[in-house]
Amino acid sequence: MPHQTLNLGLDLRGGSHLLLEVDVATLQHQQLENTSDRMANALREAEPAIRYTGRGAVGDAARVRLIEPADAPRAMQALRSIVEQVGTTGPNLVFTQGENGLIEARLTEAAVRQLSTQAAERSIEVVRRRVDPTGASEVTIVRQGDDRIVVQAPGVFRSRAIAASYRANRAFDLPHGR
Repeated sequence: MPHQTLNLGLDLRGGSHLLLEVDVATLQHQQLENTSDRMANALREAEPAIRYTGRGAVGDAARVRLIEPADAPRAMQALRSIVEQVGTTGPNLVFTQGENGLIEARLTEAAVRQLSTQAAERSIEVVRRRVDPTGASEVTIVRQGDDRIVVQAPGVFRSRAIAASYRANRAFDLPHGR
């Protein structure tokens, strides 16, 4: 006679249910910092080099300030090299020129959504290794939307410890009120 195993879910066995959310604001800030570095590199590599000051991420933009505002057209040309396509939706960055040689780059909505989705996808395996290191338990880990992961671990009662480990690495945050 065949032997079948019946998996008992959270409703019958108890356990942990976690809703993890990608910390989009932190991801976006990190991407803007990287973008400001790439902007600086593109300006340094221009022939002749374009001098700048005050690079970094401020609010929702990566920015540099040109020492010579008259270099703005050359700078905008040089900065085109760091723009990437986001699937079929268009570029990942939009550049604007401000007063006194200020150039800002903002992530498009498609780029932010792609960052969030990629972070959630990459994180599913990380979550699986932390919650079910041997691969022998009945843990269910699924992506929910662009920026959330649902973890259901029947028989595992350490949800606070699991959640704290994700907060510690700043990859996730628990949505408020959950």
